[in-house]
Amino acid sequence: CDSENRYLGNPLRGTCYYNLLIDYQFTFSLLQEDDRHYTAINFMATPEQANKNLDMSINASNNFNLNITWSLSSTAGTISGEEMPIIARTNIKEHRDSFSCEKFNFRLHHNITFYVYVSNFSWPIKIQIAFSQHNSIMDLVQFFVTFFSCFLSLLLVAAVVWKIKQTCWASRRREQLMRERQQMASRPFASVAVALEVGGDQEELLQAVPKPIAMEPCWGSRAGVLTVLLYLPRVPSGIPPPGQSGIAIASALVDTSQQRVMDFKERGLGLKHRKHNVHHQGTCV
Repeated sequence: CDSENRYLGNPLRGTCYYNLLIDYQFTFSLLQEDDRHYTAINFMATPEQANKNLDMSINASNNFNLNITWSLSSTAGTISGEEMPIIARTNIKEHRDSFSCEKFNFRLHHNITFYVYVSNFSWPIKIQIAFSQHNSIMDLVQFFVTFFSCFLSLLLVAAVVWKIKQTCWASRRREQLMRERQQMASRPFASVAVALEVGGDQEELLQAVPKPIAMEPCWGSRAGVLTVLLYLPRVPSGIPPPGQSGIAIASALVDTSQQRVMDFKERGLGLKHRKHNVHHQGTCV
């Protein structure tokens, strides 16, 4: 027999078998012109685990005859005939069966071997055969261990991702605060002269529209935050109440679109008369 290609047996006293691995599916394609004269093929499989049943499945593209036997000796398939038949079927395309580990006593019979004879098929043909051993009922302990391991792994990955996200967010927030502080520190400033006390000769100053001490335009320059100085209510004597200040800074959001039109007009008049009035008014961008 061609032992290099997994064929075992004794062709002088019997036949050759292809040694199948457990839990693998094998496909035999007899499609070439040289395969026209093949009409039979034999297989053998030995259980690997003594506490699990052995499942077998076979199917083909054409009809075939099937015979399955088992033996306790490695010299099965010879003329001495140590094999014991299990199944014999004719003119079929597929077959599935299961061999019980208790019925065939896999624990005691370590060398038990199952033989599959496929014969009387026509060329061309494709045959698929597989022997497998698996638990009919999943081990609950193994299931829960696997489940919780996967769950804890996902939880750990989620925690690491969340930690990385929090670190990136904190770093981005610090950078944003630094940019805001730099922008606030680079704002323009100016000094403003303020008349805190108004005498009899300064009554005319109150007739004009008061000027703000600061004007911070918003984005688009259509609105701005206007800041002015205010006198707080005082007692008749003119002194602020104890513990309070007599002056305060007030801010309000105002519409600057109309003010810009007036500024443009004033600038136009100033250019005509070549006269400019200097205003100590700060502007924040």
